[in-house]
Amino acid sequence: LLGTVGGAAFSGRMIPHFTHYKRIAMVGVVFSMLCLCLLAVVAGYATLLEVEVLTICIGFGTGTTFPVTTVSVQNAVDRVHLGVATGVLTFLRSLGSALGVAMLGAVALGYGLPLAGEGVRIVGHSATVEPFVMIFAVAAVTLLLGLITLTLMPEKELRGYADNAAPILAE
Repeated sequence: LLGTVGGAAFSGRMIPHFTHYKRIAMVGVVFSMLCLCLLAVVAGYATLLEVEVLTICIGFGTGTTFPVTTVSVQNAVDRVHLGVATGVLTFLRSLGSALGVAMLGAVALGYGLPLAGEGVRIVGHSATVEPFVMIFAVAAVTLLLGLITLTLMPEKELRGYADNAAPILAE
């Protein structure tokens, strides 16, 4: 959570300074992918501190996408539709999170990660490492799909805020 908040704050502060603002999120996604791949490689040997640092780095990279996608969506619609567009984006983020948890849970169970208390004493160290390696690998591939989507997303010039614009009232 700390990394995600830090990445979102960093990205939000940097957007006004970049002409191609979606590159911030693209670099963040690549950074997260690299950290996930590294975590997959060291999954069975890393200390708790190393896992925490890599997890914070992964969160930082993915956190950079939140302000960029919000600004992109809000920049693509008329002012009267800002609330609807932002609400749909938030709903889709929640739906994606739920699907992601289900997908990674299926990967974990599919690769033999025992359920809580189910044969934990019998299963050896190496048998519990493989499911986590696959979880990190699948998460990295999912981020690759997100990177492709970001690359294909049109990047409109930021329109800014009209100081003299009257507030829009609901009808």
